[in-house]
Amino acid sequence: MGEPLRLFEGLGLELELMIVDAATLDVRPIADQVLFAASGNRSGDHENGRISWSNELVLHLVELKTSAPERELAGVGASFQENVRELDERLAPLGARLMPTGMHPWMDPRRETVLWPHDYSEVYRAYDRLFDCRRHGWANLQSVHLNLSFGDDQEFGRLHAAARLVLPLVPALAASSPMVEGQLTGLADTRLEVYDRMAAEIVAPARAGRRVCAAFYGNPAMFARPAHEAVRCARREGIRVKMLPAVSAVDCLVVDLGVDPGDHGWLSYEATDFLLHGRPFDAACALVLWQIGVIGELGPVTGVSLGHLGLVADRLAAVHGADHEVVVYEASPYPIAAPLIERVPIRDLAAARVTPLATLYVPPSASPAVDESVAARLGLAPASR
Repeated sequence: MGEPLRLFEGLGLELELMIVDAATLDVRPIADQVLFAASGNRSGDHENGRISWSNELVLHLVELKTSAPERELAGVGASFQENVRELDERLAPLGARLMPTGMHPWMDPRRETVLWPHDYSEVYRAYDRLFDCRRHGWANLQSVHLNLSFGDDQEFGRLHAAARLVLPLVPALAASSPMVEGQLTGLADTRLEVYDRMAAEIVAPARAGRRVCAAFYGNPAMFARPAHEAVRCARREGIRVKMLPAVSAVDCLVVDLGVDPGDHGWLSYEATDFLLHGRPFDAACALVLWQIGVIGELGPVTGVSLGHLGLVADRLAAVHGADHEVVVYEASPYPIAAPLIERVPIRDLAAARVTPLATLYVPPSASPAVDESVAARLGLAPASR
C-alpha cells in the first residue's frame, strides 16, 4: 500500500447520466443491458481505462467516474467525453441515448421508476423502503460528485471549511432544471425548490395516517427551521408530533473546550441579534455567540462575511478588555475529524480563522459580585459562595 494522499493530491469525479429514448426522450430503464454488454459480466461495473462505468439506484441511470484518484484534472474532461460518445454508440442500437440536465423535464417518478434489480439490489430496495425513492430528488436527478483527498484530521477540517465556501455557488452554476413533469416552473433550478419543501414532505405522509420519522443534522431544534416548521404545520392540523433532542454544537462545545455552564452561568445569542439589539452581557458570565462568520447576512449564506467582526470585538473589549482571550470554535460534523479551535485575544478577533458555521465562546474575565443581603437570607456563609 502506498503513502496516503495528502490534501488535494487526489481528485475523483463522478457523473450520473440519464438514459432516454432517442426519439421521444422518455427515460429508458436499460442501464443493465449496456453495462453487461460492455463488461461481459453481470456486476454492473465496467473499467474502461481512465474512466469506469457503473450502475446506480435506478435502472435509467449510468455512472461514469474516474477509475483511480487523479493528480490533476487536465485531460479528464476529454476522457469523460470519449466515454460519453462510446456509451451513446452502445445505446444507439437500442434506440436510446444519454441526456444531460439536472433532472428529467417530464419524468413521472411514481410511474416510471425501476430500481436496479441485480447485484447490490437488496441495498437499493432497503433505501426505497426507508426513503421512498420513487420521487424527484431520488429517482429523477442527475448529479456530479467531486471527491477530494485529505491525509489527517487537520487537513479534513481545512477541506471541509473550504468546501462550504464554494457550495452555495454550485446550485447557481449548475442550474438546469426549469421544468418538472412537463410543466415550466419559472425557476432555473427546480431541484432547490424540491429541497425547500422538506417540511411539507415530512407532514404529507403523516396527514395520510402514516408514522413519520425525520432525522436532521445535529439537534433538530437548533438553527433548523424546516424541523420547527414541520412541527408547527403538523400541530395546526391536529397531528400528534414530538421533537426529540439530539447532540448539537452546544453539547460539542462544552466537551471540546472543557467548560461547564454551571460554573459561571451562560448567555447565548445569535451574533447579528447580539449587535442589532444591544443584548446585555457582563464580565462574570460566559457568553456564546452563534454564526459569527455571517454577521449581518439575513438571506441565503453565500460565504463567510467578516466585515462586522470588529463590531463584536468593540463590544466585548468594552467589558472584558482587548487582551481577554476568546475562542473561535466549530464542532466537527464527523467522528474522524477534530473540531476547529482557535484562541485569540479580543483585539485580534477580526483576523481570526472564521468559517460560516463558527461560534464564539467568551469566558468570564471577572468573578461575580455577591449580594450580601440575599446571601444572608439564604444562610450562605462566605466560604460557600
